Amino acid sequence: LPFLNEASILYNLKERYEGEEVTPYTRVGDIIISVNPYKWIKGLYSPQTRKRYSNQLVWRGKSNYNKPLYDNLPPHIYEASSKAFKGLVIDGENQSILVSGESGAGKTVCVKILMSHLATFETREEPPDAASTPAKTAITSSKEVDIVAVPKTLPWFGMMQDVTKWFTTHFLSCQCLPQIALFSDTVPPKSNSHDMDYDLPSEIPSEVHVTNEITEKVLETNPVLEAFGNAKTYRNDNSSRFSKYIQLQFDVKYRNTGSPTCKLAGSCCKTYLLEKSRVTCHDIISDERTFHIFYQLLAAPDKDKEDIWSGLLNADASSFRYVGHTSTHVIEGLTEAERWVRTVAALNVMGIGGDLYLDLMRSLCIVMQLGNLIFGTDPNNDDGSVIVADDELTKLAHLMGVTTEDIVHALTLRTYTAVDDECTVPLNAQAAEETCAALAKHLYVSIFNWIVKSVNDVTSASHPGTEHGIIGLLDLFGFETFEVNHFEQLCINYANEKLQQKFTYDTFVSVKAEYEVEGIDMCEVKYSDNSDALQLIEGPLGLINLLSEECIRPKGSDKGFVNKIYRNTDKNSRTCLFQKRQFRNCQFGIDHYAGPVVYNSEMFVLKNIDALPQDALHLVFKSSNQLIQNIMTLKTSEKRTSIVVAQTVVQKFRNQLNTLMGEIANTKTTYVRCISPNMHKIPGRMDLKYVLVQLRSAGVVSAIAMSRKSFPNRLQYAHILDRFHHLIKKQMRTDDILNKPGINDDKAKVTLFLDSILMKYKSLVPRDDTNNDNEKGAHYKCGATKVYFRPGVLEFMEHERLQIHDQCATRIQSLARRQSAMIKYRNYRQMKSLSVNRHRRAHSGSSSSRDNPYRFLRLPVLLCKKLARRKISARKCVGVL
Repeated sequence: LPFLNEASILYNLKERYEGEEVTPYTRVGDIIISVNPYKWIKGLYSPQTRKRYSNQLVWRGKSNYNKPLYDNLPPHIYEASSKAFKGLVIDGENQSILVSGESGAGKTVCVKILMSHLATFETREEPPDAASTPAKTAITSSKEVDIVAVPKTLPWFGMMQDVTKWFTTHFLSCQCLPQIALFSDTVPPKSNSHDMDYDLPSEIPSEVHVTNEITEKVLETNPVLEAFGNAKTYRNDNSSRFSKYIQLQFDVKYRNTGSPTCKLAGSCCKTYLLEKSRVTCHDIISDERTFHIFYQLLAAPDKDKEDIWSGLLNADASSFRYVGHTSTHVIEGLTEAERWVRTVAALNVMGIGGDLYLDLMRSLCIVMQLGNLIFGTDPNNDDGSVIVADDELTKLAHLMGVTTEDIVHALTLRTYTAVDDECTVPLNAQAAEETCAALAKHLYVSIFNWIVKSVNDVTSASHPGTEHGIIGLLDLFGFETFEVNHFEQLCINYANEKLQQKFTYDTFVSVKAEYEVEGIDMCEVKYSDNSDALQLIEGPLGLINLLSEECIRPKGSDKGFVNKIYRNTDKNSRTCLFQKRQFRNCQFGIDHYAGPVVYNSEMFVLKNIDALPQDALHLVFKSSNQLIQNIMTLKTSEKRTSIVVAQTVVQKFRNQLNTLMGEIANTKTTYVRCISPNMHKIPGRMDLKYVLVQLRSAGVVSAIAMSRKSFPNRLQYAHILDRFHHLIKKQMRTDDILNKPGINDDKAKVTLFLDSILMKYKSLVPRDDTNNDNEKGAHYKCGATKVYFRPGVLEFMEHERLQIHDQCATRIQSLARRQSAMIKYRNYRQMKSLSVNRHRRAHSGSSSSRDNPYRFLRLPVLLCKKLARRKISARKCVGVL
């Protein structure tokens, strides 16, 4: 697109998405935009498509690395994985692919596609010439045999012996093999990239498709993470309710050599910000659900249920309050029973079986059963509480292997310790309910973290002391704004602010690198970042420190936190903080990079503390479930004993986020922005306003704004000569410029072109709106291969070009009408002439006198002529006499 703005990108996405051939991917600079098609497109991820992008972007050879043939490749998500893989192998730089977008935009599917592509990359180049026209080679029998063409160059990526062996086996029956020098000892000549054919050969050696055990383990962990970390929301049936950073580890040998090799060695997964509140509550009215694993467990065969816990028999989702009734039983074409089989198989691959598997499932049953406890007011003490449902309490005690008295004491009483003195305080029904919910969430988060640790133990590279190449895949929550925004939205948007800062910096760096290559002065480039919003959140007097301080303060409250925000925020950060008259005492607003968001601070303090009472911890330690004991013992040993100095949730998240950004900063970053076309998940329909908001949230619009502040439009020299050469004034003919002495390159020709074309533009633009108006080339900059135009210049040239087109079109129409009229007139004259001649012939002597209507007029004429002759003869006679 020559004009890069919101409208052009938006309608380009619409045309590609709603066209006859649905194209979900679009390339905006180095950013891949993925629009969720809400259906599977046949052939889009076929092996042939994989090979096409791998061969052209990765296996093309080192000499053509900087010249990818993007013009011959439609935009695809395989571009991101191919570029990352090649950057790791060729450049020796660790890579990262950042996938972002809101819920339902397809982030999880994109990460799975990328991971599958990276995990199954070939370790060598497929000979591109093998797909070309079969070569004909003469053999001893004077016959010609069609064989696969031998590549002109050696493959760049190792395992040559396997290729040689395959060629030898393939051509063993042909007697032409001795005449073919497959691999000589001399250095092969460099091949021309234009001679290469990137189509796939009809027969591919089996060695290319070897899938090792490590690759299978890496790919098989997806069902486990989806089961324990994904849930159905009103926007997405399989939404990831956590953020993850998967590091694929590769053994790369002989980097920066003619034949490097790269092999997948393992993976490591790091998770962030699990939505644990979904364990105990979710919007049943909107048919939202808790995590998938609970529904899969309830859909398991009766034999599995009986082995795990007899209380699961004849039970469904409505039997457990934390799970709740649901009308959705099929997710992405698979029933819960089918997904249960996949999850159990993936757990077996991870080595989770036998008693460990039973303890894992029983711990999930404990979480569900905690939701069935009902608390009421103690009849003997209005400030106390009791558990009303005795049968549910008995089931829970049987599951945990403790007594009912232990459960009652842990959930309805609170023990406080002061030096050597202890006191027990009863809890009211609401506080007891909150303690029960906190225990359920704490248990599930611990189980989830243990699952992630088990996945890493199985898939992580088992070569201590070996440095591996890394390709990271980040699947992060997209920017969120709802009618009511809580603590989770603040953490999510804070993470997106950090990524936006990284994205802005990378965009600026890419623009800077391009300008340096083109020879453009960097003083022309200016950009603004979101440092004010980050200062407001994570600064010394930012929201994180103020909230943590309020959590430590006795009787800290959510309203007190909001008052501290407006009282202690410095003036520099006040630009991003706003307050309206209609705000309540617990509301505050932040102007994020993607737009303003109003937060409700209710439950901020409680969610940020996230401390499980000691009574509940002692209950867990008494459990006979060995898995729960081990998990909680390990977690407790890592925590500090003093609650006062312990880190809050948002402080831990800030530290995790800083560590993550530090790891990403050491990598070469590629961005994939996922877009949801509409809120109703309807294929082939795009809501432009809804998509535009996502484009702004994804930072694409900000990247465009950064580009427009300098030189938003750029064209190559050859394109300018071809497109605008007819704008030259009549006194400055194109031939005169092309044949002018001393002008031999396109840059000089374009400079003369633009000087003549922009004379009118310079007279129209006010002097204050230009930089150094008298300076040559103030409205444009000539680089090494392109011309960079300031805003409005290329638009003016296009306007002038269209005006000349209109004039030419009018002139052509006039000449066409004149020619048409002349032809019609000439035909008319010819037809009239034919008519006159026909009429004349009709009155000529050729027709019979009988049929001639004027035959009687000839007699008087003849008589007159005869009399005249007689009279003349008489006169002659008189004269003679």
